[in-house]
Amino acid sequence: MNRMFGLPLMAAVVVSFAGTQADAACNCAARYSGDDCCTAPHYHTVYRTKKCTVYDRVEETRYRTVYDRVPYQKTVNYTKYTTEQRQREVQYTVCKPVWETKTRTYTVCKPV
Repeated sequence: MNRMFGLPLMAAVVVSFAGTQADAACNCAARYSGDDCCTAPHYHTVYRTKKCTVYDRVEETRYRTVYDRVPYQKTVNYTKYTTEQRQREVQYTVCKPVWETKTRTYTVCKPV
């Protein structure tokens, strides 16, 4: 992993130093000797990493379950309990107490 990271970095450093040394040699020679050896412009290639955002249109098909309310008629059987009051007439025989008064006459023997 460290080798993979260091290799491009090292290449970039070498390229940048190589271009500056060539310019420095030419400029120094022009300055000190008085010759105009560097009148022609020097071109060098610079590599840059450009980043741009690219948007792609991607069509996807997604499915989901949707529960809809659907009205329908349904017969439901149920039992409902209610209280009921009824009256009826029932005839039956009842014994009722009766008191009667009787008078009796009798003779009693009393010792003298």
